[in-house]
Amino acid sequence: MHFQAVIAQKMEVDFAGKTFSLVDGQTGEVFTIVVFVAILPYSQYIYAEGIRVFGDELINMLFAIRPGLHYLPLSSCLIAIA
Repeated sequence: MHFQAVIAQKMEVDFAGKTFSLVDGQTGEVFTIVVFVAILPYSQYIYAEGIRVFGDELINMLFAIRPGLHYLPLSSCLIAIA
């Protein structure tokens, strides 16, 4: 399937797959981790990062978007949350 994409128009973001647990080796504390994915449809650049879950999905999304915006080559675009 082919999608029309316009350069620098939007960045698509979502959480991918299931959550998993990570144990802090120093404290023994168990954290829930989710994989955040951001893609620029035109260039197909992808940014993915495992982030700690804080309970509220909006807070998780805002926490995850910031490094993605820093990493991906953007000037201005619409962010489409799936």
